[in-house]
Amino acid sequence: LGDRLTVEAGVDETLRLLAADAQTSGGLLIAVPSARADALERALRGRGVEARRVGSALPAHDGRGAVRLVR
Repeated sequence: LGDRLTVEAGVDETLRLLAADAQTSGGLLIAVPSARADALERALRGRGVEARRVGSALPAHDGRGAVRLVR
C-alpha cells in the first residue's frame, strides 16, 4: 500500500501489520456491498472462518484510492 495507507493514532500495531504486511499476503481484507456484509460474515463463520468487520470503503478524494485504518 505504501503511501496510500494512513493509520490513525490509537490503532494497534498488530492491526496495522495484519492489514498491510507482506507476511499476511499483503492484507487479508475483503470488500463487499454493505447490504451483503452480515450474510458474508455468517457464511464465513459457518465454515469455521473467523471474520470481523473492520471498516468501510469511501471514495478517494485524490482519485488514487487509499486505505485508512481507524480506531
